[in-house]
Amino acid sequence: MELTGEIFVPANRSEVFTAIRDPQVMVGCIDGVSDLEQIDASHFRALMQTRVGFIQLKFKVDVELLDEVANERVRLQIQGRSIGLIGRLRATSSTELSDTVGGTLVTYRTELVFTGKLGSIGQAAVKAKSGELEARFATNLAAVLSP
Repeated sequence: MELTGEIFVPANRSEVFTAIRDPQVMVGCIDGVSDLEQIDASHFRALMQTRVGFIQLKFKVDVELLDEVANERVRLQIQGRSIGLIGRLRATSSTELSDTVGGTLVTYRTELVFTGKLGSIGQAAVKAKSGELEARFATNLAAVLSP
């Protein structure tokens, strides 16, 4: 499943890049992410939980920074093991930053794969939830970066 979108952030590109590269800032901006552990400069572990419809999803996730270009792009790989349901998630996420009037346009593309029982939840429900999470992330990131 592919998730794509754009988020406007009323801050300059350098500030946005610094924020999205700061693991502690990101934990505060992404609903449901906690217990962040930095393994090294490009590897992290965390707990991620959310509700999709009537199902509570909880994952132990490993995140790897695949590459970055300062103030332009970040690419991540995410592997998650479900807690409570049988299944895993795999994702590759690319985030690109560009200047726009009054701030920065954050464009993202995520390839997301659920396996096991997680795969049967339904793409429509997961896509609907991702839109909700995107809106909250944009609001939280803007709040962190506002003067």
